[in-house]
Amino acid sequence: MKLKNVFKIVSIALFIVAIAVVSIFGIVNAPDNNPTTDNSAEITDSNPQDNTESTDISNEIKAVSSATITVVGDVLPHTNVYNAAYDSTSKLYNFDPFFEHVTPYLTKADYAVANLEVTLAGTEGGRTYSGYPRFNCPDSIASSLKNAGFDLAMTANNHCYDTNLYGLQRTLRVLSNQGLNTLGTVYDKEADKYLIKNINDI
Repeated sequence: MKLKNVFKIVSIALFIVAIAVVSIFGIVNAPDNNPTTDNSAEITDSNPQDNTESTDISNEIKAVSSATITVVGDVLPHTNVYNAAYDSTSKLYNFDPFFEHVTPYLTKADYAVANLEVTLAGTEGGRTYSGYPRFNCPDSIASSLKNAGFDLAMTANNHCYDTNLYGLQRTLRVLSNQGLNTLGTVYDKEADKYLIKNINDI
């Protein structure tokens, strides 16, 4: 037999084998078209722990909290302002009316902050209330801030030492007694110089 014919026979044989292999592979890997067989449940439920984990993550994302913080500028009652707050009948200073129109906005916030730019040194020891340039405001400004919805009084500013160390420290005491947080100045060097609050789990 000629060599040329041998090559032809071998080529045809290889071609037939190749077709057979492809056909067998196709049958083995063909999709199951039987509508009565459903393997999807098996695949989905193969690892139920993964599904629980996914649900936990989803719930965690939905549970994220939010908070609204309102911050306003200077609370700085000059002499004519605290004089206007004076009630000659009760002999007391009442600053509540000054905050009447902003109270609804402040109370809507989860946390409200004001910059208190006066000291509260009182009138003991011959001190008097005063305005510019060295402020000493009646204590009732603190209760009015609380009533208006403020939670924190910032006390670090260019007037915090208007009545010296006594006034700086007394201011912090008066604010604290009214339930207001303070930040900026501290009573002494041992005090924390930061404030951490939990607001709506934040």
